Amino acid sequence: MRKRLWLWGIVLAVLMLTVWVQFEREPSNGTHPFEADVSKKVDYYLENFKITQLNELGQPNYSLSGHKLIHYRDTDTADVIDPTLFVTGKDASQWKIVAERAWISKNNEYIHLLGKVDIQRQEKKSNPGLSIMTSNLKIRTQDHFAETDDPVVLQSVSWHAEANGLSANLTTGQFSLLSNVKGMYSDVIK
Repeated sequence: MRKRLWLWGIVLAVLMLTVWVQFEREPSNGTHPFEADVSKKVDYYLENFKITQLNELGQPNYSLSGHKLIHYRDTDTADVIDPTLFVTGKDASQWKIVAERAWISKNNEYIHLLGKVDIQRQEKKSNPGLSIMTSNLKIRTQDHFAETDDPVVLQSVSWHAEANGLSANLTTGQFSLLSNVKGMYSDVIK
């Protein structure tokens, strides 16, 4: 009788250990951003990195830096923690885009900036500075076309606009606000 009780105790302990290990290995579902997804095969990771992609002429297309990048071999995708993306427009205006995290699609075709996204265009003689606040922004890396369906707030020196959704060509600086647009123009906005 005593042996059977010990045997059941050992079986119960092994079962509890198995459940605990399985629970610890499950993906975080967003509670801990970008812990390595054990269902995917990680082939490399970078910490405190900066990557510059060049165009066909050898000039910088965009630059991406961040706290951590995890690349998955089986899907050829990557997760990034604390990404900062720099894009240069036709008029040499510099865009700085900061997000909480990002997902990079296969072949680096898209960068999905997730969570809170802050976009800043530096002030130049021909262009005033511009600040855009949104979330969940998708950017095509080849032509710097950005879009979101989430709420957007745009702020410049003399105007302010709010909308639901945005389509933007960061190369040319052209924007389309998709719906529920509200704006204000003034000589000076404080």
